[in-house]
Amino acid sequence: MNFRGDYRAGEPYGRCDRCGVNFRLSELKVEWTNSKVCPRCYDIRPPQLTPPRINPREGAPIPGARPEPSIETEDSDLGFQFRDGTTYVPPT
Repeated sequence: MNFRGDYRAGEPYGRCDRCGVNFRLSELKVEWTNSKVCPRCYDIRPPQLTPPRINPREGAPIPGARPEPSIETEDSDLGFQFRDGTTYVPPT
C-alpha cells in the first residue's frame, strides 16, 4: 500500500475517489460531485453548472392589477365549420 507520512494518532487514512491514492482524511476535500478527492484531483464547480441569479421581484405580479376585458367574437366570425360540416346560424 502507498501510505504517505508516518503514524499520527487519531488521523485515519482515506482513499481518493478519483486517483485511488491513500491520503489522510484531513487532506481529502469533498468536491461538488460529493466525492472525496485529494488536493491534486480537486476540481472547482464549472460556472456553467451554476444557475443564474435572478431578481426575486422579476416577473412578480403587480398588486391590484386588473386584466383588460376580453372581447368575445361572434360564432359567424370564426373561420371554420362545425364537425358535421354545418355552419352556425344564430337564432333570429
